Amino acid sequence: MKTSKLIAYIIENNLENDFFEGKILWFSKRDGHGIILMKNGSEIYTDISTYKNEIPEPGNTVSFNFNTKIKDCACASNCKITNKKAA
Repeated sequence: MKTSKLIAYIIENNLENDFFEGKILWFSKRDGHGIILMKNGSEIYTDISTYKNEIPEPGNTVSFNFNTKIKDCACASNCKITNKKAA
């Protein structure tokens, strides 16, 4: 689903406070930026500032809300690591 349609769907259906799930596809510890991959194939931008005292790693499962204030990019907010990948 295109980013603009995804954000519009979330806003139209009042899903701003719902939690979604995905896996960390990649994350740069140096820059603090990464991508969450949802089961439907959507890629969601994530930033270290949305995690509370956690540093995500590729393969971690995370739950998150969508930041609907940003319209041109699907961005996560209130991220929580729900399952760390096995070492």
